[in-house]
Amino acid sequence: MLATPVANTCSTVQFNSPPAPTCLHSLQVPVQVLHLRVEDAPDASPITVTIEVDFTGVSGHVGEPWNRYLNLTVSTTDPYTFHAFPAGFSAHWVRVRTDKAAVMTAYFHYT
Repeated sequence: MLATPVANTCSTVQFNSPPAPTCLHSLQVPVQVLHLRVEDAPDASPITVTIEVDFTGVSGHVGEPWNRYLNLTVSTTDPYTFHAFPAGFSAHWVRVRTDKAAVMTAYFHYT
């Protein structure tokens, strides 16, 4: 089976301003992994990355609140981490939010 990357973006992340969400709902895949990497940040202090999910499909469209799923920590001195979503995990949308500005890559990988 071929691995299919769904989103591979490197962009400047502004504090408290998440980028556009990535659609998860239409994918029927057994393994979903989020890879995070810090490319640049103002200093070496830890950056908390919050994974937020939309289980109903309406959060991104009608202003419903997002659900906090998990916090991960990265920094310029420890720039990479990943999270494998559990088997059977299901949500319509996923996005990441940071607690400070940085240039980061969020790569959602499905196999």
